[in-house]
Amino acid sequence: MATFPGKKGTGERFAACVSRVMAFYRKKGKSMTEERAKAICAKIGRAKYGKKGMAKMSAAGKKG
Repeated sequence: MATFPGKKGTGERFAACVSRVMAFYRKKGKSMTEERAKAICAKIGRAKYGKKGMAKMSAAGKKG
């Protein structure tokens, strides 16, 4: 499983995941929108942390 730099709940790791997914598909010569890459990363996060874990990190990120 890939690891991404940054603290949990800040959005840095999510952004790194999105850019890595987009680069992966670009390298294969396939088109990838940012919206679709975000959906893929959200699915990966939910599989790894669960629905409650993702909600907890999102709430922590919104607090500041």
